[in-house]
Amino acid sequence: MNLIASFIMLIYAFSGVLTYGLPFDLPERTYPIIWGIGWESLMPSTGTVRPLVVILEFPDDNISHDGDEAVLAVREYVLSQMQEATELFYQQSFGRLNIQIELDDIFFHRTSRNRNRYISLLARTFAHHMLMGEIIGALEETGIDFSVYDSNGDGFIDSLFLLISSSDGLLADGYARVICDANLTIDGKTFGSYMVSPYPTDNPWNFWIQVHEIGHVLGLEDHYRVRNSAVLDLNLSDIMVCTSGRYFNIFSRFILDWVDPVVLTPYDPVQEIKIYAVERGGSAHAHETKAVVFTSNYYELPFTEYFIIEYRRGINEDSGFYENPGIMVWQANSALTYRGYSFTNMRESIQIVPQSGRANTRFSRFSLSEDMFTPGDVFSESGFFMEVIETNFDYAIIRAGSL
Repeated sequence: MNLIASFIMLIYAFSGVLTYGLPFDLPERTYPIIWGIGWESLMPSTGTVRPLVVILEFPDDNISHDGDEAVLAVREYVLSQMQEATELFYQQSFGRLNIQIELDDIFFHRTSRNRNRYISLLARTFAHHMLMGEIIGALEETGIDFSVYDSNGDGFIDSLFLLISSSDGLLADGYARVICDANLTIDGKTFGSYMVSPYPTDNPWNFWIQVHEIGHVLGLEDHYRVRNSAVLDLNLSDIMVCTSGRYFNIFSRFILDWVDPVVLTPYDPVQEIKIYAVERGGSAHAHETKAVVFTSNYYELPFTEYFIIEYRRGINEDSGFYENPGIMVWQANSALTYRGYSFTNMRESIQIVPQSGRANTRFSRFSLSEDMFTPGDVFSESGFFMEVIETNFDYAIIRAGSL
């Protein structure tokens, strides 16, 4: 009886597909973006990048933009919001990632079916691919030159940003996906990744969802309690932890090639190093040392086991209040696989090492007063020694090396 019921439910789940058909053949597999670094289909993390942006509306949405003037107005508004996001990535990457979005890169599309029609497919992969096929077909009809959206010439569109009028059902609050499907190729350019986020409004929550999802199409994993991701404390204010975050941790910046750390091995003696605050963003500060790495596996960086440190001059910088500046020590343990970066233990892929000596801050709040390394504090583990000598608004001076 259970077998018969399961068979009936399966037929029902795919009834929408059988009735309407799909705009193109289904791929063998579509991977959710859990690990991503190393995938050629991801959005490039350095250089000038030009994603396509599509504002997506369903006929049954409460919000509707009818007429050329209304559509132009919403495109201009989205442009202003997206430019704020691109400036954030420019600052966070120290000028290495320059996401360029102009008005001509923003398109408006009303779907051929109501939202419920896509949701009724139940199987998310089918719904996603029905949408993707329709959107890409609509883009092709505009006659745009897809080659301008392949900034590094690797054959992949840099990325596709889908902005939705609301976050009901199928589209959740936001997500990103890597597409492994050669069928999604137009004019020799393949769509390799896309992200979905709510349509930008005056609600800052939606803005930070966008930033978080762009982090995913770059290849970064979630750092909150989901799947097997490494969970980081909310007090760290990391963008991949939650949509209230304001910065990317130094491990993320390292694997995205946004920083060139000073690398110390067991053969390097203790030496004095000036490490600048990560809050000093943009290209003007790109030459500054923002990270120090200690590892026994130099030639395997950044996908190996190592300590990496950064200097943060204030957790609450956005409010203009600089609180508890100090050195943060991270322990990373990653490996590069054919699917991107993964870990021996995903829960321990990246961990903050608290100065107070607590073994685990995933279940206890990171203390800004006790867990930052400040002048006079010493960290010593696995042959690596670090002592904080001085901290000020712009930089910290440490002594670090092998004992």
